[in-house]
Amino acid sequence: MSSALPALWEDSILHLIRDIANPTTDALYPSARHKDWFDGHSWAAGLFPFADSRNQESTSEAVNAYYAVSLYGEATGDARLRDVGRLLMATEIRAAQTYWQITPGDTIYPPPFSENRAVGILWANKVDFATFFGANLEFVYGIQMIPFTPISQDLLPESWISTAFDVFKGAIATASEDWRALLIMAWAIIDADAAWDAAVALKAFDSGNSRANMLYWIATRCSSNKTVMKAARNQACMAPSAPRLPLPSRTPSPSSNPPKSAPPSTAQAIASEEGGPAGTVVYSLNETLIFSISALIAVACILCVVACGRCAYRMSQPARNSAPKPRFAQLQVAKGDALSEDQSSGHSNEAELIADARAKRRLASNGYAAVS
Repeated sequence: MSSALPALWEDSILHLIRDIANPTTDALYPSARHKDWFDGHSWAAGLFPFADSRNQESTSEAVNAYYAVSLYGEATGDARLRDVGRLLMATEIRAAQTYWQITPGDTIYPPPFSENRAVGILWANKVDFATFFGANLEFVYGIQMIPFTPISQDLLPESWISTAFDVFKGAIATASEDWRALLIMAWAIIDADAAWDAAVALKAFDSGNSRANMLYWIATRCSSNKTVMKAARNQACMAPSAPRLPLPSRTPSPSSNPPKSAPPSTAQAIASEEGGPAGTVVYSLNETLIFSISALIAVACILCVVACGRCAYRMSQPARNSAPKPRFAQLQVAKGDALSEDQSSGHSNEAELIADARAKRRLASNGYAAVS
Protein backbone atom coordinates (compact mmCIF):
# COMPACT_ATOMS: atom_id res chain seq x y z
CA MET A 1 0.00 0.00 0.00
CA SER A 2 1.25 3.48 -0.82
CA SER A 3 2.59 5.16 2.30
CA ALA A 4 0.77 8.38 1.32
CA LEU A 5 -2.68 6.76 1.18
CA PRO A 6 -3.13 5.95 4.89
CA ALA A 7 -1.85 9.37 5.90
CA LEU A 8 -4.24 11.13 3.53
CA TRP A 9 -7.39 9.11 4.26
CA GLU A 10 -6.66 7.38 7.57
CA ASP A 11 -9.09 9.40 9.70
CA SER A 12 -11.94 8.96 7.23
CA ILE A 13 -11.29 5.23 6.78
CA LEU A 14 -11.07 4.64 10.53
CA HIS A 15 -14.39 6.43 11.03
CA LEU A 16 -15.98 4.01 8.56
CA ILE A 17 -14.36 1.06 10.33
CA ARG A 18 -15.33 2.22 13.82
CA ASP A 19 -18.93 2.64 12.69
CA ILE A 20 -19.26 -1.16 12.28
CA ALA A 21 -16.23 -2.66 14.06
CA ASN A 22 -15.39 -0.41 16.98
CA PRO A 23 -13.63 -2.61 19.56
CA THR A 24 -15.00 -0.56 22.48
CA THR A 25 -17.83 1.90 23.03
CA ASP A 26 -16.76 5.54 22.93
CA ALA A 27 -18.34 8.98 22.53
CA LEU A 28 -18.94 8.49 18.79
CA TYR A 29 -19.54 4.78 18.12
CA PRO A 30 -20.83 1.71 19.96
CA SER A 31 -18.85 -1.47 20.22
CA ALA A 32 -19.36 -3.74 17.16
CA ARG A 33 -22.59 -1.98 16.22
CA HIS A 34 -24.28 -4.84 14.33
CA LYS A 35 -22.79 -7.92 15.98
CA ASP A 36 -24.88 -10.28 18.09
CA TRP A 37 -22.20 -12.07 20.10
CA PHE A 38 -24.63 -14.70 21.35
CA ASP A 39 -25.77 -15.81 17.89
CA GLY A 40 -22.48 -14.95 16.19
CA HIS A 41 -23.96 -13.07 13.25
CA SER A 42 -24.84 -9.44 12.64
CA TRP A 43 -28.24 -7.78 12.48
CA ALA A 44 -28.59 -5.54 9.43
CA ALA A 45 -31.57 -3.73 10.97
CA GLY A 46 -31.34 -2.98 14.66
CA LEU A 47 -33.64 -0.50 16.39
CA PHE A 48 -35.93 -0.18 13.40
CA PRO A 49 -39.65 -1.03 13.72
CA PHE A 50 -40.37 -4.43 12.23
CA ALA A 51 -43.16 -6.76 13.27
CA ASP A 52 -40.71 -9.65 13.55
CA SER A 53 -37.94 -7.66 15.21
CA ARG A 54 -34.36 -7.56 13.90
CA ASN A 55 -33.23 -9.22 10.69
CA GLN A 56 -30.31 -9.90 8.41
CA GLU A 57 -30.57 -10.70 4.72
CA SER A 58 -27.06 -10.91 3.19
CA THR A 59 -24.47 -12.79 5.22
CA SER A 60 -21.89 -12.45 2.45
CA GLU A 61 -22.02 -8.66 2.61
CA ALA A 62 -21.46 -8.76 6.37
CA VAL A 63 -18.56 -11.21 5.99
CA ASN A 64 -16.89 -9.03 3.38
CA ALA A 65 -17.32 -5.92 5.52
CA TYR A 66 -15.38 -7.55 8.34
CA TYR A 67 -12.94 -9.07 5.84
CA ALA A 68 -12.17 -5.53 4.68
CA VAL A 69 -11.48 -4.48 8.27
CA SER A 70 -9.00 -7.30 8.75
CA LEU A 71 -7.28 -6.60 5.43
CA TYR A 72 -6.94 -2.90 6.21
CA GLY A 73 -5.35 -3.75 9.54
CA GLU A 74 -3.01 -6.17 7.74
CA ALA A 75 -2.09 -3.64 5.08
CA THR A 76 -1.39 -0.85 7.56
CA GLY A 77 0.47 -3.02 10.05
CA ASP A 78 -2.18 -2.55 12.74
CA ALA A 79 -2.28 -5.99 14.37
CA ARG A 80 -5.08 -5.07 16.78
CA LEU A 81 -7.35 -3.84 14.02
CA ARG A 82 -6.52 -6.90 11.92
CA ASP A 83 -7.47 -9.22 14.76
CA VAL A 84 -10.71 -7.36 15.50
CA GLY A 85 -11.67 -7.88 11.86
CA ARG A 86 -10.65 -11.53 12.03
CA LEU A 87 -12.85 -12.24 15.03
CA LEU A 88 -15.87 -10.44 13.58
CA MET A 89 -15.39 -12.22 10.26
CA ALA A 90 -14.87 -15.69 11.72
CA THR A 91 -18.00 -15.53 13.88
CA GLU A 92 -20.00 -14.21 10.93
CA ILE A 93 -18.90 -17.08 8.67
CA ARG A 94 -19.65 -19.66 11.32
CA ALA A 95 -23.12 -18.24 11.93
CA ALA A 96 -23.87 -18.02 8.20
CA GLN A 97 -23.01 -21.68 7.77
CA THR A 98 -25.14 -22.57 10.78
CA TYR A 99 -28.30 -20.51 10.26
CA TRP A 100 -28.42 -19.62 6.55
CA GLN A 101 -26.83 -22.58 4.77
CA ILE A 102 -28.97 -25.70 5.17
CA THR A 103 -27.48 -29.15 4.54
CA PRO A 104 -29.22 -32.54 4.85
CA GLY A 105 -27.87 -33.23 8.33
CA ASP A 106 -29.09 -29.95 9.81
CA THR A 107 -31.91 -30.08 12.33
CA ILE A 108 -32.53 -26.37 12.94
CA TYR A 109 -35.29 -26.08 10.33
CA PRO A 110 -37.87 -28.83 9.82
CA PRO A 111 -39.16 -29.89 6.40
CA PRO A 112 -40.48 -28.65 4.11
CA PHE A 113 -38.55 -25.42 4.80
CA SER A 114 -35.24 -27.27 5.13
CA GLU A 115 -35.64 -28.54 1.56
CA ASN A 116 -34.99 -24.99 0.34
CA ARG A 117 -31.37 -25.45 1.45
CA ALA A 118 -31.06 -21.74 2.20
CA VAL A 119 -32.48 -18.90 4.28
CA GLY A 120 -33.14 -15.63 2.49
CA ILE A 121 -33.85 -13.44 5.52
CA LEU A 122 -33.30 -14.48 9.11
CA TRP A 123 -35.45 -12.60 11.60
CA ALA A 124 -35.47 -12.71 15.38
CA ASN A 125 -38.87 -14.46 15.21
CA LYS A 126 -38.94 -16.27 11.86
CA VAL A 127 -37.06 -17.11 8.65
CA ASP A 128 -38.00 -16.37 5.04
CA PHE A 129 -37.07 -18.12 1.83
CA ALA A 130 -37.22 -14.76 0.06
CA THR A 131 -35.50 -11.38 -0.09
CA PHE A 132 -36.74 -7.84 0.35
CA PHE A 133 -36.77 -7.44 -3.44
CA GLY A 134 -38.23 -10.76 -4.55
CA ALA A 135 -38.41 -14.52 -4.02
CA ASN A 136 -36.61 -15.68 -7.17
CA LEU A 137 -34.12 -18.48 -6.56
CA GLU A 138 -31.28 -16.40 -7.95
CA PHE A 139 -32.15 -13.63 -5.48
CA VAL A 140 -32.32 -15.87 -2.42
CA TYR A 141 -29.07 -17.67 -3.21
CA GLY A 142 -27.22 -14.82 -4.87
CA ILE A 143 -27.72 -12.45 -1.94
CA GLN A 144 -25.84 -14.96 0.25
CA MET A 145 -22.89 -14.97 -2.17
CA ILE A 146 -22.21 -11.41 -3.32
CA PRO A 147 -19.58 -10.18 -3.74
CA PHE A 148 -17.21 -13.01 -4.73
CA THR A 149 -13.82 -12.29 -3.13
CA PRO A 150 -11.06 -14.54 -1.77
CA ILE A 151 -12.97 -15.02 1.51
CA SER A 152 -15.90 -16.48 -0.44
CA GLN A 153 -14.03 -19.77 -0.62
CA ASP A 154 -14.42 -20.15 3.13
CA LEU A 155 -17.94 -18.78 3.32
CA LEU A 156 -19.31 -21.09 0.62
CA PRO A 157 -18.24 -24.66 1.41
CA GLU A 158 -18.54 -27.45 -1.12
CA SER A 159 -20.72 -29.40 1.32
CA TRP A 160 -23.44 -26.74 1.05
CA ILE A 161 -23.12 -25.91 -2.66
CA SER A 162 -23.26 -29.57 -3.68
CA THR A 163 -26.63 -29.86 -1.93
CA ALA A 164 -28.02 -26.44 -2.80
CA PHE A 165 -27.14 -26.78 -6.49
CA ASP A 166 -30.04 -29.16 -7.02
CA VAL A 167 -32.37 -26.36 -5.89
CA PHE A 168 -30.91 -23.36 -7.73
CA LYS A 169 -29.57 -24.97 -10.92
CA GLY A 170 -32.84 -24.36 -12.76
CA ALA A 171 -32.44 -20.61 -12.25
CA ILE A 172 -29.14 -20.57 -14.16
CA ALA A 173 -31.05 -20.78 -17.44
CA THR A 174 -33.70 -18.19 -16.55
CA ALA A 175 -31.95 -15.57 -14.39
CA SER A 176 -30.68 -12.31 -15.81
CA GLU A 177 -26.97 -12.39 -16.65
CA ASP A 178 -25.84 -10.38 -13.63
CA TRP A 179 -27.51 -12.85 -11.24
CA ARG A 180 -26.71 -15.84 -13.44
CA ALA A 181 -23.00 -15.08 -13.11
CA LEU A 182 -23.25 -15.48 -9.32
CA LEU A 183 -24.93 -18.88 -9.57
CA ILE A 184 -22.35 -20.02 -12.11
CA MET A 185 -19.51 -18.96 -9.83
CA ALA A 186 -21.07 -21.01 -7.04
CA TRP A 187 -21.46 -23.91 -9.46
CA ALA A 188 -17.72 -23.74 -10.11
CA ILE A 189 -17.05 -24.87 -6.54
CA ILE A 190 -18.32 -28.35 -7.46
CA ASP A 191 -17.82 -28.39 -11.27
CA ALA A 192 -15.54 -25.65 -12.55
CA ASP A 193 -15.29 -26.97 -16.11
CA ALA A 194 -19.05 -26.93 -16.67
CA ALA A 195 -19.28 -23.54 -14.99
CA TRP A 196 -16.57 -22.16 -17.29
CA ASP A 197 -18.44 -23.26 -20.38
CA ALA A 198 -21.58 -21.53 -19.10
CA ALA A 199 -19.73 -18.37 -18.08
CA VAL A 200 -17.70 -17.44 -21.18
CA ALA A 201 -20.70 -16.04 -23.04
CA LEU A 202 -21.87 -13.71 -20.24
CA LYS A 203 -21.61 -10.00 -20.84
CA ALA A 204 -23.50 -8.38 -17.93
CA PHE A 205 -22.30 -8.45 -14.31
CA ASP A 206 -23.47 -7.26 -10.94
CA SER A 207 -21.75 -4.33 -9.23
CA GLY A 208 -18.63 -5.69 -7.55
CA ASN A 209 -18.25 -8.43 -10.15
CA SER A 210 -16.64 -8.48 -13.60
CA ARG A 211 -15.79 -10.88 -16.36
CA ALA A 212 -12.18 -11.02 -15.17
CA ASN A 213 -13.18 -11.69 -11.58
CA MET A 214 -15.65 -14.39 -12.61
CA LEU A 215 -13.26 -16.24 -14.91
CA TYR A 216 -10.38 -16.02 -12.45
CA TRP A 217 -12.58 -17.46 -9.71
CA ILE A 218 -13.79 -20.35 -11.90
CA ALA A 219 -10.36 -21.19 -13.29
CA THR A 220 -8.77 -21.36 -9.84
CA ARG A 221 -11.29 -23.72 -8.30
CA CYS A 222 -9.79 -27.08 -7.40
CA SER A 223 -12.44 -28.86 -9.51
CA SER A 224 -11.13 -27.15 -12.67
CA ASN A 225 -9.22 -29.10 -15.32
CA LYS A 226 -8.89 -26.15 -17.71
CA THR A 227 -5.40 -25.16 -18.78
CA VAL A 228 -6.35 -21.50 -18.38
CA MET A 229 -4.95 -20.17 -15.09
CA LYS A 230 -3.41 -23.56 -14.43
CA ALA A 231 -0.48 -22.10 -12.51
CA ALA A 232 -2.76 -20.13 -10.21
CA ARG A 233 -5.01 -23.14 -9.66
CA ASN A 234 -2.04 -25.35 -8.84
CA GLN A 235 -0.75 -22.78 -6.38
CA ALA A 236 -4.13 -22.53 -4.70
CA CYS A 237 -4.94 -26.24 -4.60
CA MET A 238 -1.57 -27.93 -4.22
CA ALA A 239 0.81 -25.50 -2.55
CA PRO A 240 1.21 -25.85 1.23
CA SER A 241 -0.96 -23.42 3.10
CA ALA A 242 0.62 -20.36 4.60
CA PRO A 243 0.70 -20.19 8.43
CA ARG A 244 -2.86 -19.40 9.51
CA LEU A 245 -5.74 -20.37 11.73
CA PRO A 246 -8.06 -22.63 9.68
CA LEU A 247 -11.76 -21.94 9.93
CA PRO A 248 -13.44 -25.18 11.04
CA SER A 249 -15.96 -26.64 8.65
CA ARG A 250 -19.01 -28.71 9.58
CA THR A 251 -17.11 -31.88 8.82
CA PRO A 252 -13.74 -32.54 10.45
CA SER A 253 -10.90 -31.17 8.37
CA PRO A 254 -8.12 -33.62 7.48
CA SER A 255 -5.58 -30.83 7.77
CA SER A 256 -3.29 -30.84 10.75
CA ASN A 257 -2.96 -28.02 13.23
CA PRO A 258 -1.23 -24.96 11.78
CA PRO A 259 2.37 -24.36 12.81
CA LYS A 260 2.98 -21.86 15.57
CA SER A 261 4.50 -18.85 13.91
CA ALA A 262 4.06 -15.14 13.44
CA PRO A 263 0.83 -13.98 11.77
CA PRO A 264 1.09 -14.14 7.98
CA SER A 265 1.70 -11.04 5.94
CA THR A 266 -0.68 -10.09 3.15
CA ALA A 267 1.56 -11.83 0.65
CA GLN A 268 1.74 -14.96 2.76
CA ALA A 269 -1.99 -15.25 3.39
CA ILE A 270 -2.81 -16.84 0.03
CA ALA A 271 -4.69 -20.02 0.75
CA SER A 272 -8.00 -20.97 2.26
CA GLU A 273 -8.83 -24.31 3.84
CA GLU A 274 -9.19 -25.95 0.43
CA GLY A 275 -6.61 -23.59 -1.09
CA GLY A 276 -7.83 -20.32 -2.57
CA PRO A 277 -6.62 -17.37 -4.60
CA ALA A 278 -4.13 -14.87 -3.24
CA GLY A 279 -5.43 -12.71 -0.42
CA THR A 280 -7.53 -15.22 1.49
CA VAL A 281 -7.14 -15.00 5.23
CA VAL A 282 -8.90 -17.62 7.33
CA TYR A 283 -9.35 -17.68 11.05
CA SER A 284 -10.59 -20.30 13.46
CA LEU A 285 -13.74 -19.50 15.40
CA ASN A 286 -13.21 -22.49 17.69
CA GLU A 287 -9.60 -21.64 18.50
CA THR A 288 -10.27 -17.91 18.80
CA LEU A 289 -13.29 -18.29 21.07
CA ILE A 290 -11.78 -21.08 23.14
CA PHE A 291 -8.69 -18.97 23.73
CA SER A 292 -10.75 -15.86 24.51
CA ILE A 293 -13.10 -17.70 26.87
CA SER A 294 -10.17 -19.45 28.58
CA ALA A 295 -8.42 -16.11 29.03
CA LEU A 296 -11.57 -14.54 30.51
CA ILE A 297 -12.05 -17.46 32.88
CA ALA A 298 -8.41 -17.23 33.93
CA VAL A 299 -8.70 -13.49 34.59
CA ALA A 300 -11.95 -14.01 36.54
CA CYS A 301 -10.30 -16.71 38.64
CA ILE A 302 -7.33 -14.47 39.35
CA LEU A 303 -9.62 -11.60 40.41
CA CYS A 304 -11.59 -13.95 42.67
CA VAL A 305 -8.41 -15.25 44.28
CA VAL A 306 -7.12 -11.73 44.86
CA ALA A 307 -10.45 -10.59 46.31
CA CYS A 308 -10.72 -13.60 48.61
CA GLY A 309 -7.14 -13.13 49.70
CA ARG A 310 -7.76 -9.51 50.63
CA CYS A 311 -10.88 -10.42 52.59
CA ALA A 312 -9.07 -13.16 54.46
CA TYR A 313 -6.19 -10.84 55.24
CA ARG A 314 -8.46 -8.11 56.59
CA MET A 315 -10.44 -10.58 58.71
CA SER A 316 -7.25 -11.96 60.20
CA GLN A 317 -6.01 -8.53 61.36
CA PRO A 318 -6.81 -7.41 64.96
CA ALA A 319 -8.52 -4.08 65.54
CA ARG A 320 -5.98 -1.27 65.26
CA ASN A 321 -5.43 0.98 68.29
CA SER A 322 -4.95 4.29 66.59
CA ALA A 323 -6.71 7.61 66.37
CA PRO A 324 -9.82 7.35 64.23
CA LYS A 325 -9.75 8.91 60.80
CA PRO A 326 -11.92 11.93 60.02
CA ARG A 327 -14.59 9.76 58.43
CA PHE A 328 -15.59 8.50 61.88
CA ALA A 329 -16.40 12.07 62.88
CA GLN A 330 -19.39 11.74 60.55
CA LEU A 331 -20.78 8.66 62.29
CA GLN A 332 -24.43 9.25 63.29
CA VAL A 333 -25.56 8.20 66.76
CA ALA A 334 -28.86 8.19 68.61
CA LYS A 335 -31.39 10.98 68.05
CA GLY A 336 -29.23 12.71 65.43
CA ASP A 337 -26.37 13.49 67.78
CA ALA A 338 -23.06 13.47 65.92
CA LEU A 339 -19.75 12.48 67.32
CA SER A 340 -17.61 15.55 66.86
CA GLU A 341 -14.13 15.49 65.47
CA ASP A 342 -12.82 16.84 68.76
CA GLN A 343 -14.41 13.93 70.64
CA SER A 344 -13.12 11.32 68.24
CA SER A 345 -9.60 12.70 68.17
CA GLY A 346 -9.34 12.26 71.91
CA HIS A 347 -10.54 8.67 71.88
CA SER A 348 -7.78 6.10 72.15
CA ASN A 349 -9.60 3.04 70.85
CA GLU A 350 -11.32 3.15 67.45
CA ALA A 351 -13.11 -0.16 67.91
CA GLU A 352 -14.45 0.95 71.31
CA LEU A 353 -15.66 4.22 69.79
CA ILE A 354 -17.61 2.47 67.07
CA ALA A 355 -19.12 -0.05 69.48
CA ASP A 356 -20.25 2.75 71.78
CA ALA A 357 -21.91 4.65 68.94
CA ARG A 358 -23.70 1.54 67.69
CA ALA A 359 -24.98 0.77 71.20
CA LYS A 360 -26.44 4.26 71.52
CA ARG A 361 -28.14 3.88 68.14
CA ARG A 362 -29.74 0.55 69.17
CA LEU A 363 -31.02 2.05 72.42
CA ALA A 364 -32.51 5.01 70.59
CA SER A 365 -34.21 2.76 68.06
CA ASN A 366 -35.88 0.87 70.96
CA GLY A 367 -37.20 4.07 72.55
CA TYR A 368 -34.52 4.48 75.25
CA ALA A 369 -32.54 7.62 75.74
CA ALA A 370 -28.80 7.42 75.13
CA VAL A 371 -26.83 7.84 78.31
CA SER A 372 -23.32 9.24 78.06
